[in-house]
Amino acid sequence: MLIGADILDLERIKIIERKKSILCRLFTPLELESTVKLNYREKIITLGSMLAAKEAVAKALGTGFTDTIGTQDIQIIINENGERKIEFLNTAKSFADELGVTEAHLTIDTENKLVVALVALERGFFI
Repeated sequence: MLIGADILDLERIKIIERKKSILCRLFTPLELESTVKLNYREKIITLGSMLAAKEAVAKALGTGFTDTIGTQDIQIIINENGERKIEFLNTAKSFADELGVTEAHLTIDTENKLVVALVALERGFFI
């Protein structure tokens, strides 16, 4: 089992939310599209949740964000029911496959101005 956690201050998201170039670097088009119909508060919480989750995933993979794995390599899907899903893309997919990741679990909690994300990645057994 590989574990990663991250705590994020939502003030960071409020600052970058107005800067499209930064948003496009941190989030995939699908992630950004999922926030279009949200009100401002929901958008900030959702973007913060996704970014904290991406950081937690990168930590669980043992790399953090580096030249090898970037924010565009991990996609967080949060549907209208609040269900969360981690998708490995590009080099993160290759890296997760090499580590034998078979399942990815994500929980996110928000409290006041903070978001906490916890990720557990299950690994398959090899003989």
